[in-house]
Amino acid sequence: MNLLQKTFFASLLFSSFVSAEMVALNDNELGNSTGEGLGFALENFMLDSDSAKLSVTGIQSSSNEEINIDWTGLYIMGEGSENGSIDTPANIGSYLNPYVIRTIRGSKGLDPLNDSYNSRYENISNDLAILELATDSYESDLQNSETFGMFSYYQGCVWGEIGCNSKADVGANGIAVEAITAELNALTGSRNDIAAAYSLDIPTINARIETHYNTQIVAQENVILEQEVEYDQAVQDLNNQYDLLNDAFEYFLTFSPDTDCVVGQSCSSVDGNCSTYACGNVRRDYNDQLDDWEEQQGVKQNEYNDVIAARQELNTRKTDPSRFTIAGVSYIQAVEDMDEFRVLCGYQDDFASCADGLIARKETTKSGVESVSMALFNDGARRNGLDVGSSFKFEVNAVNSDGSSTPRTDFIDINMKGVFIDGSALRLWSATDEEGGNEVNGELRINLFIKELDISVCDPIICDNDAIAREASTLNLDNLFISLNLGYGEIQPLRLSATPDGNFEFELTKLRPQGDGLTESDMLDQDKMQKFYNDYYADAPKSFVSISDVRIGSGPEASVGGITVDGLRAQYLKVTSRDL
Repeated sequence: MNLLQKTFFASLLFSSFVSAEMVALNDNELGNSTGEGLGFALENFMLDSDSAKLSVTGIQSSSNEEINIDWTGLYIMGEGSENGSIDTPANIGSYLNPYVIRTIRGSKGLDPLNDSYNSRYENISNDLAILELATDSYESDLQNSETFGMFSYYQGCVWGEIGCNSKADVGANGIAVEAITAELNALTGSRNDIAAAYSLDIPTINARIETHYNTQIVAQENVILEQEVEYDQAVQDLNNQYDLLNDAFEYFLTFSPDTDCVVGQSCSSVDGNCSTYACGNVRRDYNDQLDDWEEQQGVKQNEYNDVIAARQELNTRKTDPSRFTIAGVSYIQAVEDMDEFRVLCGYQDDFASCADGLIARKETTKSGVESVSMALFNDGARRNGLDVGSSFKFEVNAVNSDGSSTPRTDFIDINMKGVFIDGSALRLWSATDEEGGNEVNGELRINLFIKELDISVCDPIICDNDAIAREASTLNLDNLFISLNLGYGEIQPLRLSATPDGNFEFELTKLRPQGDGLTESDMLDQDKMQKFYNDYYADAPKSFVSISDVRIGSGPEASVGGITVDGLRAQYLKVTSRDL
C-alpha cells in the first residue's frame, strides 16, 4: 500500500486470559482451550500517508456546484510526534492490557461471590451470551484515562507541558485535589443547608408537598383556566362590538361624509353635522353603539383584572410561607429543596443519608483525582497515547449574490495529541422483539481522552510560515474527555436493526421494567415502580463531557474558559439512515 511509508509489528494473542509472554501449547493444552476470545496488541505502530493524496469527486453543493475534496494527509503515531513530523512508534494495547473480542455470559441472577459473576454484566441475564469488543483497560488510576481525564480537568492544564509539570502542583494538596475538594464542599454545604431548614423527615415533607399541590395549586390553576376562558370571551365580545361600531360609523358617513369625528369618538352636531332627520338618527345609532363598545371595554378590563388576581393568588400559594404547612418554608422552596436534595443525594428517606447522587459521584471522582495526583507527586509515569492527524482541501465554486460563481479553496487541518480510548466497549446479544422475532441488543461505552485537539482552517501556504496567522485561525481544546454511555443491560438496551427499505436503525429504547424482573402486576404497584426508577437513576451509567480550556488564537484573551457537562442520560434516542 503506497499510503503507508512506515511499517508496524502486530502481536496477536488468542486466549480468554492474557499473560506477559506467549508460549507454545501442547496437544492436551490445546484440547482444553475454550476459544472464548481474541486479545490483540499492536507494537511499534506507525501510519503516515506523507505526500500521498486521495481525491473525492462527484459531490455537489445545494446549488449544484461541484465540490472537489482532497484528503491531503493522515498520520497515526505515538505521542510526541509533533503533528506527525517526527517518526514516533506507538503501542496500541499491550500483552497485559490488550484489545479483546470475546464472548461472555451475563451476570444477572448470579451470586456476587460466584466465580463467573462480573459487575459489568450484572444487568444482562446469565442465560444470554454476549459478544464484546473492548479496548484496553487499566486498574491503575494513573493509567485509566477516565480517572486521569477527571484529574486533568480539575488540574486545568495538559500535564507534562511546560508550566504544567511541577511536583509542587500535585500531591495531597495539589491544584486538582483542592479544586475537587472545594466543589465537593460546596455541594455538601448545600445539602447541609437543606437538612437544617427542616425538622421533618423527607417522606413527610413530600407528602405535604403533594397535599398542597392537589388541594391548593391545582384548585387555583383551575380557577385561572376559568378566568382565562371568561377573559377570552370578553375579548371576543369586544371585537364583535367594535365590528358593529365600525359598521354604524361607516353607515353614518354615507349621510355625513364631511364629518370631523372618527370611529371610536362620539359624534355631536358640531362635528357630525346632519342636514336631514334620517342622518341624525343614524348618528344617534352610532353613538349608542359607541356606548355599548365602551361598556364592553370595561367588562374586558374587569375580566383581565380577575385573571391577574387569580395568577397572583397562585403565586402567593406557591411563595408565601404562611400559606404552606411547614413553618418558615414556602411550597415552592420545599419543592426546590427536595429536587436539589435528590440531585445531591439520590432518593433517600433521611437527610443523614447520601449514598447516591452527585455528592457520591464527586466523592468517587475525588478519590481518583487524589490517587492520580499522589502518583504524579511520587514520580509516577503516565503511559503515552497516540498522535492522530488528518488534513483536507475543499475546492468549491461559491455562488455570489448576482448569480455568478467564484472559485474558493477551504482547508481543514485536524491534529490530536495524546489520544486514549481505553475503557471503551461494544456489547451485543440476541433478544426477542415485540413480535416474537429476534433482534440485536447492545450497550455502547466510549471513553475518549485527548490532551490537545487543534482544528485549523488556515491555508497551509500562509500558515506554515506565519505562526500568528495559524494561531488566529485555530480552535484549541485542552484535556477533552468524553464518556458516552448508551444502553443499560436489558433494562434499557440499544436496539440495532434494519428497516424494510434497507436503511440502518439505531434505537435506545424506553425503559423496560421487565428487564429488571418486574412482572405486569409489579408494574401496577406504585411502590415497586418507584423503587425501580430510584434504582435506575442511581445506578444507570451517566455520560460526561469536559474540556479544561477552549481557545481561539493566542494570548490570555483567547481563552473562553472550560466546559463541563455531568450526569447526562438519554431517556430515548432513535436514529435512522436515509437515502440522499
